[in-house]
Amino acid sequence: MTTPAAAQASATELDVAVLQLTSVDDVSVNTKNILTLLESLQGPAPDLVTLPENALYMRVREGTPIPPLSLEDPGLAKLAAWCRRSGARLHIGSVPLSRRGKLYNASLLIEPDGSIVDVYDKIHLFDVDVAGHKPVRESDVFAHGERPATFTVKGWKFGCTICYDLRFSELFAKYAALEVDVILIPSAILVPTGKAHWEVMTRA
Repeated sequence: MTTPAAAQASATELDVAVLQLTSVDDVSVNTKNILTLLESLQGPAPDLVTLPENALYMRVREGTPIPPLSLEDPGLAKLAAWCRRSGARLHIGSVPLSRRGKLYNASLLIEPDGSIVDVYDKIHLFDVDVAGHKPVRESDVFAHGERPATFTVKGWKFGCTICYDLRFSELFAKYAALEVDVILIPSAILVPTGKAHWEVMTRA
């Protein structure tokens, strides 16, 4: 939803495509599936295409090593080539990005010229105990981000979050103060918590 002030600042409408996929623990397979979805888009290229959390790699078995990716990853290069061909921007909800010896759950933005921007690191890591499931400790693998992040597409200002960030209202209050038009919440959420909390917390 856009506030009146933000709506005045955004002179154009945005054409946005939201792609869903079930990622697996194989970057090449996920990249191929994403490209298939991108190529299936009809009509003129959207201004922005968004993907979920863990789009390029989803750990299927708890405890298995997560492969660190860099901005030079061959899968990212293929997605950047699609952006150059189509003229669209692609927001990748999150990838396991290696930076300065640490691994981050990071959102990336690929620009229409194919440049890859490292835009946001997940601040609130998913360390929880859910009844009926093994404990999850995202912080065993990832370092946490330290600050909010925004980017702009055609005058529309986007605020970045990832999944578990949804539960921390201070981050959303910060984006309200920054007068963002849209908040992205790419997620790979557990089924029990998704059914119980996702819709109501997103509305909140």
